[in-house]
Parts: sequence; C-alpha cells; structure tokens
Amino acid sequence: MKSKNSKKQAFKKCQNRFRGLVSDYRSHRFEMNRRFPKTLIFRNGLKELYLEAQAILQPSQYETFLSWLEVQINTSLKDFKRSPVGYEELNGVGNTVPLTSTKNQLLWLAARFNRQRSTLNYFLNLKSKVEQLALHGEYGGALEALDEIDLENGKSLWSIQLRIALLQQCEGLEEQKRFTAQVRKIYRQGLLNFVAFYTSVRNEEKTTYPKFVSEVSFRLSNHKKYSTAVKDFLNLLLTQQWPDQLERKVGALQVSESHSLIDAYETFIHFSQKITEDKVFSQGQAGEYSVVAHALTRLKGINDHRIVKLKLSAGQIERFDGLNLRQQGVLNYLVSGKVYDSFTETLQLLRDRAPLDSWLLIYCCYAHCFKTRVSPRLFNSIAGSIINSVSRVLAGEDIVEWLGSCQKLCANFSTLPSLNGLSKYLETLFGSSFSVYSTLAAISLDSQFTGPEDHLLRELSVTEQELSLKNTQGPTQSLWSTLCSGAAGTEELSTPQDCFFRSISHMRSRSFPTAIRLLKKAAKLDESEIFDLLIFDSLLTSYTELGEYSEIIDLVASFVAKYPQVHTILRKIEIVEQITWDDFKKLDDVSIRKAIGLHVSWALYERASDATRLRFVTGNLVRALGVKLPSDLVEYRNELPFNELIYLLKYICIPSILDGTQLFKSSREVMEERQAICAVLRELDPLRSSDYEEEIAIISNQLAHHDVQHIVDSTRIYVDTDALTRWALRELSEDIERCRDLALVDFDDQVNFDDLFDDLSHASQKLDESFKPETESELLLLKIFDRMREEFLNNPSFGLDFFLSKRVRHQSFIGFIRGPLEFSKLITNKDTKYGKYSHNDEWVNRLAPSTPESRNALLNSFSKFSERFDGILQNAKNNKFQINSQEKPEGLISLDISAHTIRLAQIIFRLDLSVEEFISTAIAVCWAQLEVSLSRARSYISSTLKSDVAQTFDELRTSIKRKAGGSDRALEADMQIGQKSNEVQRKLDETKKWFSHRDIEQYKRSFKLDHIVNIAIDSSLKCHRSFDPDIRANVEQGDMQMAASVLVFINDAISAGISNSEKHAGLKRPKIDIDVVPFPESKRLMVKVVTDSRPSNKDANLSRLREIEQLIADGNFHRRSRKEGGSGFIKLAAVVKQSDRGSIQFGFEKDGRFNLTVFYSLIFQKSGQSNEAETTI
Repeated sequence: MKSKNSKKQAFKKCQNRFRGLVSDYRSHRFEMNRRFPKTLIFRNGLKELYLEAQAILQPSQYETFLSWLEVQINTSLKDFKRSPVGYEELNGVGNTVPLTSTKNQLLWLAARFNRQRSTLNYFLNLKSKVEQLALHGEYGGALEALDEIDLENGKSLWSIQLRIALLQQCEGLEEQKRFTAQVRKIYRQGLLNFVAFYTSVRNEEKTTYPKFVSEVSFRLSNHKKYSTAVKDFLNLLLTQQWPDQLERKVGALQVSESHSLIDAYETFIHFSQKITEDKVFSQGQAGEYSVVAHALTRLKGINDHRIVKLKLSAGQIERFDGLNLRQQGVLNYLVSGKVYDSFTETLQLLRDRAPLDSWLLIYCCYAHCFKTRVSPRLFNSIAGSIINSVSRVLAGEDIVEWLGSCQKLCANFSTLPSLNGLSKYLETLFGSSFSVYSTLAAISLDSQFTGPEDHLLRELSVTEQELSLKNTQGPTQSLWSTLCSGAAGTEELSTPQDCFFRSISHMRSRSFPTAIRLLKKAAKLDESEIFDLLIFDSLLTSYTELGEYSEIIDLVASFVAKYPQVHTILRKIEIVEQITWDDFKKLDDVSIRKAIGLHVSWALYERASDATRLRFVTGNLVRALGVKLPSDLVEYRNELPFNELIYLLKYICIPSILDGTQLFKSSREVMEERQAICAVLRELDPLRSSDYEEEIAIISNQLAHHDVQHIVDSTRIYVDTDALTRWALRELSEDIERCRDLALVDFDDQVNFDDLFDDLSHASQKLDESFKPETESELLLLKIFDRMREEFLNNPSFGLDFFLSKRVRHQSFIGFIRGPLEFSKLITNKDTKYGKYSHNDEWVNRLAPSTPESRNALLNSFSKFSERFDGILQNAKNNKFQINSQEKPEGLISLDISAHTIRLAQIIFRLDLSVEEFISTAIAVCWAQLEVSLSRARSYISSTLKSDVAQTFDELRTSIKRKAGGSDRALEADMQIGQKSNEVQRKLDETKKWFSHRDIEQYKRSFKLDHIVNIAIDSSLKCHRSFDPDIRANVEQGDMQMAASVLVFINDAISAGISNSEKHAGLKRPKIDIDVVPFPESKRLMVKVVTDSRPSNKDANLSRLREIEQLIADGNFHRRSRKEGGSGFIKLAAVVKQSDRGSIQFGFEKDGRFNLTVFYSLIFQKSGQSNEAETTI
C-alpha cells in the first residue's frame, strides 16, 4: 500500500506532465521542420499520459484525476476542444509504458468511459442506427450516420473498417479501393496503413476468408517492427482472434488505448465479453473474470446493451430498462411446426426493415430453410445475404462454399454486434468447442433485445422472475425454459426442437445417456433435417464425454456420408485423431461406417497407417458382405444405408484403395472395377450421372493409354532380336556348325589355349577369367558367345546400346526426372552450354528476403541446387547408364560370359538343336545374363541415385531455413520443395521399371492407331515437361488396329520431332503438326512432324542438317547412332534404312517450318473384319 505522500507525489507528477503538454501546445517558439500540427502532438501526449497515469496512480485517484483533467481542458484549451479530430488519434502507438495490473487497467478504463459517457452515448446511438440501416441494405443512410460519428469523435479504426465494408457493398471494389488508398496516404507509420490495407483485401469479392486469415497470420508473424502486443491487436481487428494468454489479451487492450476513444471502448467491450465467455461458459480462471466483473460495476450511465448483458451474466443487473423485447413470431411459428408462417414472418421483418439482432437473424435463417419462390430483392442486403447463406448451410447445400461466404461477411461487419453474435453461432456449429450451451449463451452478449434466450446468461431467480413477467408463456418461452431448467411441463416431447433443448439441459447436468436418447429422438422427428448440425454436435459432445469412441466413429461416419466433405470444415470431427485402431476393430466387419471413419481420418491427416488399414477394412467389408466385387453391392441397395453405400462407392472404392484390398490381380482389373462402380453410381445417384459418365470415359482412355504406355516403358531395354538372329545366321552359322563337330572329336588331352583366351579377354572386359577353355570347341564356343554378346550389346542398328541411347539416354531420362522441377520453376538452366545457371528469381521472390545479402545467398543456393541436381543426372546418363567398356568404365550394363554360361551352352549343344534354335536359345541366355546388370542398374537408382537426389533437396531446404529463417513463406517453400522431392523420387521409381526386359512378343494384341499416336505424344511430352508446344495431331484411319510393336516406332519418330523442336525452334510455344498416315497398298506408315521455327535459327541449323544428311546418305552413321546429342535423326535412319520401303527426310519448308517425315516398312494382315499391322523391321 502506497503512503499518502507517495500517492500525492504520483498525482502531482501526472498534473505536472499535463501542464507540460499544455505549455508545449501554447508555445509560440519556432520549430524547424515540424511535421505534425500541435493538436496532434498534444493528443499523442495526452494518450501517453493516460497510460502513465493508470500505472502510477491508485484506482481511488482515477476519477479525481480524470475530473481535474476534464476541467483543465474545458477551461484552458477551448481552441483545442474546437479543433477537428480527423485522423489525429490514429497516427501511431504511444511509447511503451510498464503494464499496470489488469485490475487497475480495467478500472482506469471504466473511470475514463464514465467521464466521457455523453460522447460514448452519442456514438452508441448512431452506431445502432448504422447497424440497422446496413443490415437492411440502406448503405447510403448508414454511411451518412457514420459521417456523423466521425465528425463528432474523429476517425477511428472501427469506423474505417466499417466504411470500407459499406463501400464495398454499395459502391463496389473501385470505390472502396479509392477510399483505402486515401487513408493509407495519411501516415507513413502507425497501424492505420496496415489495418486499412488488409481490411480492404478482406472485403474483396475474390478473397476467401481462410486464406485471408492465413495471410495475415504470416504477415504479422514475420513483421520485425511490431511488438507482440501490437501484433495481437492487429490480429484481433482483422481476424477477430484473441490470444490465449491473459497477459497478451491485456497487451492488445493497452494498444487500443493509443487510438481513439471508440477503439479503446470497443476493445474493452470485446475483452470483457471474451473473459466472460471463458469463465462463465467455459470454466476459465475465476481471477480473470472477477477483475472484469469489478470493472463492470464501476460503469454507470452508458447506454450499451452489451454492458447490460455483461452485468446480467455477472449477477449485477437491477432492471432491464432500455432494452426492448425480442420479437418471438418467427421462433413461435417454428416451434409450433408452422414452418410456412415462420418463413412469411421472416419476409415481413425484411420488408418492414424491422430491428434485428443475432437471435432474430438465426431464427430467420432456420425459417428460410422452408423458403418458397420470393423476390431476390428482399435479400439484397446484409441481413438477406446472411439469411440466405446460413440457411443453405443448415439445409446441407454446398456447406463448404456457403459457410465461407457467411464467415467472410461476418468478419467484414464484425464491428456490428448482430453479426458478431451470428459468427459465434457459426462457431457453435463448426468450431472446436464441445459446449453447445456456452456458445449459445455467448450470442446473447451481443443482442440489443431481451428475451427468454437471456436465461442462458445467468441463472438467478430474480432474473428468471423478471423475464417471466415481461414475456408471455408462449412456445418460445417454454422452449428456452426447457433448455435452461429442464422443465418441460406435462406435455409429451413431440418436436425436434423440444427434444434438442431438453437434451442440452441434460448435458449441462452431465446426464449424457439421457441427452443421447433425446437427441436420437430429435433426429427421428426432424424430417426437414435442418437441425442435423446441432444434433450431430451435441451427440458428438456426449459420446466424447462418455469416452464411447466406437459410437463416435459410427456418428461421424453416418454424418459425413450424408454431408460429404463436411469433415474439411467441421473442426469437431478432428476428434477422430484420438481414436485408435483398437476402437475401429470393435466395429463389425460388415459395417460400412468402419470404412468411412477410417477414410475421414485418412482424409484429415493423410497417415499412411490409415490408408493401409482402409485398404484392409475395405477388402474385408466386401468379403464380409458376401460379394465378389464392390460393384456387386448394388444388389443390396435396399438393405444397406443409402448414403453410406454411395459414400463407400464414390470416395472409398477408388483405385488407390482398391489396389491394396487383395481383391484384384492387376491394376487393369482395378481400373475396370472402378468403371463398373461408376456405372452403378450412375444408377444410384442420377443427379450426378454426368460426373460418373465422364469418369468412365476418362478411365477407358487411361486403360488404353496404360496398355500402350506400359509397352513404351517396358521396351526401353530392347534388342531387335529378329535383326540379331539374321546377323547370327549370316555370321555365326559356320562357327556353330564347327563347334558342334569339334565337340564330337575333342581329345581328353588338355591343350593350352591361354594365348587365344587372352586375346578374347583383352577384346572383352566381361569374360570370366575363372573359366579356362580346355578344348578347341570350348574356345570356339567362347568366341561365338563373345561375338553375340558384342552385337547384342553394341550393334549400332539393333543392339542394346542403340536402343538404350534412343529410349533412355537421349532426352528421355533427364527430361523425365527434371520435368516436375522445370514445371514448378524450381530448377533453372545454364545461360550457355558452358556458362552459369540462371538466377531463380521466381522462388527467391516468393521467400521475400529482407536484405540484398540474404537475397544473393538464396540465389546462390538455388543455382548450386540446379548445378548439383543436373550433375547427378548427367553422371547417371553419361557414365552409369552405359555399356561397361574401356571408354565407359563406370557403365552399369554388361553381359558377363561366365563359366556357368559356357557350361550351359555345352549342354545346349547336346540337345541336337538346329542353328536357328541354338541362336534363339543363346539370345535367351543373353537376356538371362543381362538381368544381373539390369538389377545392378535398378539398385543404383534405388540406393545411390535416389539418395544423392534426396540429399540435394535436403541441402537446398537446409540452406533456405538457414538464410530465410522460420518464416511462413520459408515453411511454405520448404513444404513445396518437399513435395517436389517426393515427386522426383516417384519418377525415379518409374525409371527403375525401364531397366527390365519384357519380350515384345508378349504384347501380341492390337490398338487403335489414334490411341497409339496419343500415347506417343503424351509419352514424349512427359520427357519435356517444361516445353508446352501447341500440338495438332491428324491420324488418318485412326480406327485401324495396329500391333503393339508399331507403337515403339511411332513413339521414336514423334519424340525425335518434339525434341528437335524444343532444342532448335527458338520459340516458347511453337505450333507442331503431326500427321500419321498408313499406306496398306505400299506397306508403309508415314509419321510426319512439322514444327514452327524462328527464321533466324534456319541458317545456324542448315550446316548441321547437311552434315547429318551426308552421314545418312553415305551410310556412315552407325557409330553416331549410339551417342546422344544431335543424333536423333541418325537413330531413326538406323532403323528405317533396314528396309527398302523405309526412309527419312528432314529440312526446312518454303514457309520456314521444319519438316521431319519418316516412312516405316509395315506388313498389313487381315484379321477378322479389321486390318492389323505388324512391323517387319
């Protein structure tokens, strides 16, 4: 306790401080470069004095000091009193002073508001007028009333936010942006600029509220100049979110005191409401609430219904003078089951422009659920928009979209108590609180009327008696009495409203089993289903309190099945995170809700364990229901819950889930079953039949593409064994015959073949030196296999390296892996072949570095990432995915001739096979031996390559964290980079499949020519993802059936044309015309690719084209066909030149476009009623 002397000294200090402000204000001394008028400087000093006074004075001195201050200003500063306030109270936050106790701060504000009650009452009267005019769409009148407030009290953050919202409603975006721009020019510093800008953004038509909240949170968290208290205050103004800790709430309240009286008063009211809600309705800290209640007792003569309601909740109310009774017509009709009359009453309220509050708006929303056709002009207002939007939410119509609209409108007009209260009701429906009673009670705190709803605020006998005297005992009174006291009279509960309100009463007394029974009855009686959300919320609360998690699964699943996607916005459903697998196992295997509950959990948290269990449960469910396939469940449509059956088939029985149910043998079967499911859904859900038809068509196309793409991917490891057989017959027949003869006459005496073996060993690095030939036949056999191995691997026209170069190394690999990064612009290219990588300004700008140094550091990190990433891929392409040789010692591909291979060949000889049969068997042996290398390549991708690539991403992400900090932008970038890393890893997994051998003969089926062309185009573009040409494809006789083998060659030609265009066209989006024409008569197939080209590129490319033409004409292209870079056309020539009917032409046309035309030799054979083509190359 301070001594009397210290109290006097503190009081005198405050007086002297004020006298100093007056002296400075009256001073006529010259001040050079004074930026602000004296009135503004004085107002700032006065606000700082207020903050200092509440900290050093005793509460008993507050009233005395403020009274003295008022007298001094009225008598000594009359010119100041007459000066317009304008924006002078919004120029910034006062100097930081030590926070006094919460109790003293609130008592100070109460004393200050009491001294300025006449000013506040003038404001409150006009505010009520603004509210009602705005609700009924009379925006011009509302703006005029707002002008009066500003003229009398000066500008406030409260009025500026409301004006922006009103201008957006009545004048549109252009006018509100014009006003916002004017406001933002007034002060460079302070909060006015920030608040005006983000309030304007929030009001824009295209802004979505959740995204806005996220953006504001990010902006504030990264703001380096604002203190925590300032950030909390701004967050409160823009998102209506209070911090959790009391100290921070008080800090935000103190910041409000650095602004206008209106801002300080409105923040005080909201602070008091928040503390009241936390204590009275949510069991908050009693100490926090006691100081608020104490401050409320000091407030006298302020005509604010919110203070009346706060005092009511604190038990301080004396009478209801000044508050009008709420109209009960709408709710009376609803409770009595006269829904049409309730809707008519709602229309009458809007026509008459009757005063509205939160509860009336809520009742009108429920009544509007029974709407008939009415003039849309009645809903061309804030109230009308709210009623229309909320009623659609209640009726289950596009809940996600309409809820977003409601939340945004409530946020834009949160300065109006009725909409602030309505937002609390939306919190009741969709928030995370499990106390329906508490959130319903909070709504009354903002209501300007009194009625039976106020029973929720305080259960005092005097209050109930007074309310009962002022309200007739009608349906509304009876309903709310039931909720508050549980009394329901002797009548039977026959309406969902009665059952629901009675259940809430039982929930308050923790009689949850009884509440559950009443809620289930309410659900049965609610034929309109408009109480679904409230009933669901209350049931979920009751089951949670009882710990009945199996019932929670059952409830959530049935509700989500009825309202799909609601789990994305209904935060209470997040309770499923606490549910364990043991809880799920308690449900019967034939319960669809078990699967739906797991799907909800998976959708919310994306846990791999949930997905695995969902696949397991779905498979068990199908088997338990006694059907073979999910689509067969249509036969039980009358026995299974309809909504749940639809949800199961639509959202759960999708390919990614079905693929792990062990119901199918292949992915094709999965896709075909999904088609069957969509066909069933068309029948069960006819309103969305077009959606299902579209999915069926997409799957049909995917199946065709899947088959063809599988052939493309599975034939990257390829050897033209027909050509190899022809070569072997020509070159090895004699040796094979000799070897057979020698094997019959070999002597037992050992002969030294070391010299000959050494010759073979030096020629081939892959001879097994543990094998030493002991006979001439063995040496000859070794020679045969060595020659076959060489041609199998390295023949420039039909060997493995030729196709490896064309189908893996030549663009495909790097383009395929690099594609996701190019598409997202995460990676850049070199300025020149030997230059540096371009700066990645796109991603660095996203991170918004604060200094030039950090920007340069980030640019360097992205360049290093591009260089490192490309280096890894180039190393794999140029060194690893090569035939192992002296030239490429790191090559992973080899064909080892081991002792086992030779012994196997000797056994084959004894089978008395013909030469052709021996060659065919020898080729099979080569493929078998090659599998060792292919496995090595796959292992390299799985371990080394994927690890190295992942490390480059990790290094980039670490660098960003180190240089950009933990900002939301950095976290978002980190998440996106992580996603791209995962996508690249998946691409690498796909490339592993390339290193597998699939015999093309197994694809002895046919496809339509147009499907083949489409998949060839898609396959090529996947390898050039950042390249976006305008492609037009023309396929003649597109329905002609072609053998699968044709695809490989069409893909090669189209890929070469697209690759050439990307490299040499010099255009961002060139036009590419592709023509594919079969000529059965001449046994040829033409693939023509014509691309745009920049004229300046023509001369630069002509000399290169002439060189390639000459190589092809001379036949000296075989060695070039195994190299990458400028060899695409040579590779095509190596194939087509194997037949007289094959040809290749390329060059510039007269119009400057580049033309590549390839003719393949084909044989067309009749097969039934269609033509089927097979290559003979």
